[in-house]
Amino acid sequence: MRKMSNSNKTEDKTPEANVTLSKMMMYSAIQQPEPLAEVGNLAVNWREWKSAFEYYLIASGKDVAPDREKCALFLHVVGKFGREMLEEMELSYEQKINFDVLLDKFSKFCDPARNINFERHVFFELYQKDDTFDKYLSSLKSKSKTCEFGNLRSSLILSK
Repeated sequence: MRKMSNSNKTEDKTPEANVTLSKMMMYSAIQQPEPLAEVGNLAVNWREWKSAFEYYLIASGKDVAPDREKCALFLHVVGKFGREMLEEMELSYEQKINFDVLLDKFSKFCDPARNINFERHVFFELYQKDDTFDKYLSSLKSKSKTCEFGNLRSSLILSK
């Protein structure tokens, strides 16, 4: 029998194992999103954080992971503030390990239903004041996102 040295141990691995190992090393270099911010508008913070987390799941290859694993990753990345919100929600264990349910509960908690009439009123009351045109245009575009204008959005914000 031939004894293998420690330096040849990597040669024992199957090609699939080597690919998996290289993927894991590549994915570990992807930076996770910052924890959910406590300061500022919770709804805006949540929408931005959720979007970043969904991109992170895809980029890290975890979008196809089992729900339980995605939920654990979610609760780790969302940070202390997010986990404190989870305690306020009083979810069952089954709800905490179902990724779609967990995401839905957080969305409803952080970004409750909006009053569309009020959102549109605020949009139409925006004025340029002392802002540059670019800053004003950015404000209009940002505010219009919550107004549910649909196809009218681009015609209500004329930038050219």
